[in-house]
Formats: sequence, C-alpha cells, structure tokens
Amino acid sequence: MNRTTNNTTNNSTVNTMTTLEMKHNIIYFTGMTAFRIMSNLHNSVDLYKLIILKNDYVWEKSIDSGFLSVSPITTEFIDNVTFTKNITPEQTCVGLTLYSVDSLVSTVDSWPPPDTIRTMKYPSFPDQNLVWVSEHGSIPTYKNWASSTPITQIATHIDLSSEYMCLDEPIYSEPLFGWHDLCDAIVDDDEDDDEDERPRTRSPTPELMDRSSSSSSSSSSSSSHSDTTSSTINLPCELRVDPYDNRQYSLVEFIDYYGGCVEWDHQEPKKVLLREEYYKFTSHYSHLNTKAFKFLFKQYKATFV
Repeated sequence: MNRTTNNTTNNSTVNTMTTLEMKHNIIYFTGMTAFRIMSNLHNSVDLYKLIILKNDYVWEKSIDSGFLSVSPITTEFIDNVTFTKNITPEQTCVGLTLYSVDSLVSTVDSWPPPDTIRTMKYPSFPDQNLVWVSEHGSIPTYKNWASSTPITQIATHIDLSSEYMCLDEPIYSEPLFGWHDLCDAIVDDDEDDDEDERPRTRSPTPELMDRSSSSSSSSSSSSSHSDTTSSTINLPCELRVDPYDNRQYSLVEFIDYYGGCVEWDHQEPKKVLLREEYYKFTSHYSHLNTKAFKFLFKQYKATFV
C-alpha cells in the first residue's frame, strides 16, 4: 500500500511521501507522527498531521506538500482506526490509544468478536517509534475498543497566521475600549439616589465665553442674512446620546455641560456603532492568537466601509 521514495544519505534511508501520492482513505504513520490528506476549496488537497493543541488532539493543517521519515512509513485504512484518550486524574490528555481491527467474527458464540485488535500508543514513548501491537482478543482491550471513537471525528485546526502573508501589515482602526476617562464618570455608591438626575447646566468656561462672544459679534454683523436664512431653512436639531445617562441632547447642551465638543464628536452615530460592533467582535474572538485576531479583525473592519 505504501508509495514511498527512498533516498540514501550517509548510509541511512529517508522515506518521502508527497500529497500527490497520498490517498484520502489512508492514514500514514512515520516513526513519530500520523498524517492524512483532506480536500480543500482549490480542487486540491492539504496535508494534516495529528498533534496535541491546548490539551487535546487535532488534525493540524501543514503548509508542506509532503513529509519525510527515517523510519518505514506504515499505513492503515482510516475507517478501521479508532481512538480513546488517555486522561490523567487532573483531567489532562496525555496521549491517545489507537485501535485497528483486522477482522471481525460474526458468530455470537465467539469471544472476543475481533479476531485481532492492534493498538498503538500515540505519541510513542521517548526514543521509540510508533508501533502497532497485536492484542489477540484481550478482553480489556476489546472493551476499550468497543467504546472508542473513529479517528475521523478528531477536529481539524488551521493556523491562520501561517496561511496569509499580510498579517504583519499595520491595522488602523477605532479604539476598542471606548472612552479613555470612563472611570472619571463612575458615581460613588454612597451618593443618594436623588442625585442620579444630574443638571444639564454648568457655569460657562472662558473658552465657551470667548466662543459665545465671537458668535454674537458675527451674528450681529450678518443679522440681515441670518434673518433671511432662518425664514427659508428649518434644519432639524440633531440629538446624540450621552454615554453616562443614555439620554439624548443637542450640541448646545453638550457644549453647555462639558464645555467643549469632544464628547459630542465622540458620540457620532457611526463611531458609536463601530465601538459596539468591535466590542462584540473582541469578546467573541478573544481566544485567538494575536496574528489570527488581527487578520480576522482587518477583514471584519473592511465590511463597514
């Protein structure tokens, strides 16, 4: 079943296998690792290897188009291979036990049903290669095999940071955490409930007084023009939500209370929407590594343009 190429170097044989030579229904075992191929969206196949990732085993996609092995490459039909997890008392997965059944006896009187069950410890012990061991119908082994899971049900994993070359590009985006001085707006718990209704008036600041005086002088110089304009144009008053009390106020009220336009500009509807969507995104994908997160965030951010 093997299709390997043997290269002899320094009196040692190196076995090679490419994805073009591999078959979908076969698992390939080297001395240390199990490999398989799966179809992709480009009408070709990708190479996957069985590794442990975050305390569990996955079929990790490899960017390689084949593999090398100094040990003989053995093969098994993938539908014949099952597994059980080796779990420690601390609920840590330290390895797998693989099972392969050569044949089954259909008669009820025979025990055990499998004529021969072969097992493999994965990964192998240090300084040892992966080897199938015949159990010859051992009852404990048969019970474990009866409760085992097809190896095809092990999840696949793709590292996005190795899939794309554009992940290191800088990402320019809105801040992900809203107001930088939000802590300044936290009200002490000891305050009375009656003070929740904060007044929307404040003594004018020097900046606001200067702005008011300049606006009054400009309005007096062009009173005739403004009178004509006001009689013909009636613009609706825009309201924006104050993030501290979730109520809507006009620009004049924002300036009157905060003494400037920073808070008004911060509550521009598009910015509010982006902050909310970015917060949902970061909460949902916070488990990803930095490069994968940056890539997904860049693609997500482009949908708002």
